[in-house]
Formats: sequence, structure tokens, C-alpha cells
Amino acid sequence: QIPFLLGIHTRSFDGPLKIIYIFIEIFTLIFTSNPAVMVISVFTLTAMIFSNEIIKPWCRTITKLPIPAEFIVVAVGTLASYFGKFKDTYHVKIVGEIPTGLPEPSSPPFELLPAVAVDSTVISIVAYTLSISMARIFAKKYNYSIDANQELYAMGASNIFGSFFGCAPIAVSLARSLIQEAAGCMTQLTSLICCFVLVFVLLFLGPLFETLPNCVLSCIIVVALKEMFMQVLDLKKVWAISRTDALIWIVSFLSVVIIDIDYGLLIGIIISLLVLLGRSQKPKTARLGRVPNTDDYLDVSKHFIAVEIPTLCIFQFCGALHFANCEYFIKKLSAALRKESYDNVATKPLSEKQLQLKADLTFNQTKIQYLVIEMNGMSYTDSSGGILLGQLCKEYKEEGITMCLAAPSENVLETLEACGTLDVISPERIYHSVQDAVKSLTQHDRLVAEDHSYTKL
Repeated sequence: QIPFLLGIHTRSFDGPLKIIYIFIEIFTLIFTSNPAVMVISVFTLTAMIFSNEIIKPWCRTITKLPIPAEFIVVAVGTLASYFGKFKDTYHVKIVGEIPTGLPEPSSPPFELLPAVAVDSTVISIVAYTLSISMARIFAKKYNYSIDANQELYAMGASNIFGSFFGCAPIAVSLARSLIQEAAGCMTQLTSLICCFVLVFVLLFLGPLFETLPNCVLSCIIVVALKEMFMQVLDLKKVWAISRTDALIWIVSFLSVVIIDIDYGLLIGIIISLLVLLGRSQKPKTARLGRVPNTDDYLDVSKHFIAVEIPTLCIFQFCGALHFANCEYFIKKLSAALRKESYDNVATKPLSEKQLQLKADLTFNQTKIQYLVIEMNGMSYTDSSGGILLGQLCKEYKEEGITMCLAAPSENVLETLEACGTLDVISPERIYHSVQDAVKSLTQHDRLVAEDHSYTKL
């Protein structure tokens, strides 16, 4: 929109880095800007900003009727251009001739399909991505939900119908949506009324807007995009929550702005998939300990009050177990059994009182007899993961360690049964929760100890 605001004519660029070429062209021609266009742009921008920031908020306190500032600006701009003869006197670019009428319906030229198949696929992906992104922005802002499939059906039906009238591909209009929101429009009735108005304009009123300066339309679009630009400030919040997500945001944003929207979306999708793949390969793991006098179990490396249970090692794996992370699972499980990287201390320095409490809660180290794998966070496992659990059960049994499973999902159990793992791990060693496993195993140890004492007597 910048060339229209300055009254300069730039060449059109396509492909990667086009935004850079456009800005180079703008700075090259900036000294040829039309002063009249710049004055109109300044007045229009000032009026729109004043209306959005002062008049509209004040009017909302006294009436629910929205102020049609955009329509007023268009009407004033059109009348001023018509009576002031802006085009002839000041060389201001105007909308120009608007043809009236609608084309007759005709069958789409299917013979062109092979030539446009690739470009059409890219356009459809970009159009749908933009549309669903815009829908989610408004859904989040006004607290309602959307159905992505419904949006896809609507766009598909619209494009099929429009193809018989030579229409351009259907997609969200960023500027139009924001302008409608700024005008107070909230429902689909707005689009229905807009359609009737557009048809009426195309059939009868088109010539009335021919003298509207292009810079006025650009000003309306720029002001409407303000809220969208302000979303850049969300980066600080995203960075505080997850630096990885923030880096994905930055790379996607720069790729779209600098390279092009289709390449930028592709780069963003690829990076997101790589991050998801990396996270799935190295899920969070922990060695759990019990909080005294409760049934809660926490990571002993982060919570100093969590105490490990003698003869038990409770290993938590918070992710899917599949072929890509089997080695990682073995490495972390072995470290947990050896207490490497899972030392029973807090990550932060402890006070003297906390150290004393910790000393009171610690127990004498004894040989681990039971390994409990907490699977509440394991959404699924593939055949490689199922076979691995069976192999580990056999290996640990030879070392005198009984492996148990706690809180496996039905999906995981079905996979383990299909892999034959449940033939190795007996059903009585599968528990609904960690607490059930601890109660059962510690009770078993007491019974064994009592039997051993009775035998001695």
C-alpha cells in the first residue's frame, strides 16, 4: 500500500525476495512522490486514527450503533475528488472505470488444468492457511470455536461455484475482515449484506465510485491492519513460555516477509515438523519419589521433599515410545537405575532447614529389586517399543530386577499384547497407577521379610 500512499508507480515483482525489490523501488522513486497524494493520505490517516482511537471508544459508551467512519471517508474522498478534479488537476490516481453487470455463467476451461495444476495446488494451500489463521485469530479474540473442516468445505464450494463465473480463487481478505471488525460487524449477516451491496454496486452504482482516490482506500487498509501488526508484541510472551516456539515464529515471520508467503509457509511447516520430531525423539523423563504422607509422586531431581522408596525405581517416560527413540529410552532408563542425572537433590540450592528435612527423609541405599515404568504420559508405542519392553523385562529379570508397568493406556496394552510383550510381563505386574504398584510391591516385600524371619526361627 505504500506506493499508493505516496503517489508513485512501482513495477510489480514476483517470486522470492520480492518485498526487498519493492522497497528498493520505493526508495528509488520516493523523491518523485505526488505532494497532493501525500496530503490526502496524511489527512485520511489522521481522520481514521482519530476516529478509531477517540471517537469510536467514546461512542461505545453512549450507543451500540457503530460509527461508519470508513464509509464516511470513502464518501468524502469520492465527492472531494469529483468536485476538485483531483485526477486532472493534481494527477491523483483514482479507482477509474468500474464495469457494470455480471458475466454469464460458462463451463471452466478444463483444458488448462495441466498447465495450472501445480500453481493451483500452492494457491489453495496458501489460501486455506490464511483463511484458517484469520478465523482462529478472531475466534481467540471473541472466545468462540471454529471447525477447520467446515471452513474447508465452504471454501471448496465457493470456488466451485465461482469457477463458472470466471471468479478469482476464494480466500480470506485480511484488510476487508479487519475493516468489518473495526466497523462493529460480528456475524455472517455482514457478509450477506455486503454481497447484496456489491451486486447492487456492480449492477448500478459502480460509476459513482470511479473518482475515489486510491490513496484513500490504502489509508483505510493500513489503519485496519494496525491490530494485526500489534500481534508482533505477542512474541515477548511466546518467548517467555517457549523459546523454541518463539524461534519458529521468528523464522516463519521473516520467511514470509522477506522471501514470499508460499515459501514462508513451507519453511514454517518444515521447521515445525522438525521440532515436533525432535521433541518426540527426546521426551521428558524422570525418576519419581513419593511425597511423605501423600499418594503423590514427583521428580526427585526437582522436588527435594520427594523420597525414593527402598528397593524400587520408578521411571517416568512422558512421550510416545517408538523406533526413533528406543535408544534414548534405554539410555535414560539405565541412567535412572544407576542414579546418574537423577540424584535425589533439588536443582536449586537448599536452605539449612531444607537440608535438615532432606537428611531426615533420606533412606539407606538398598539394592533395587523392582523397576516400575510410569506410562501415564505414554500416548502410544509401536512394535519396536513393545518388543523393547519385552527384551528389557527379560534382561532385568536375569539381574534380579522385576519390571512392572504402571498406568498404561488401552492403546499401549493392545500393542504390547500384539507384540507378545504381555507373555513376558505377567498381568499381575501391570498396575492402574504408581500408588497401586508401590502398595503391592512394598506389601510383597514385607511378606517375604516376615516369611524369612519365621524360617529363621
